[in-house]
Amino acid sequence: MNVATIIMAVLAVALIGPKVTLVRVLSTLIFPPIAGIIAQTFFGKFA
Repeated sequence: MNVATIIMAVLAVALIGPKVTLVRVLSTLIFPPIAGIIAQTFFGKFA
């Protein structure tokens, strides 16, 4: 990551600060099913 990318990320976080809770809720709803699918795909072959 270069400096510009980091600065843009910091600015984005500052701008969307009030929406962080929404992002957390979405990540909580979205990532576990994806992780579960990936786990089933990988470990299902070994089970």
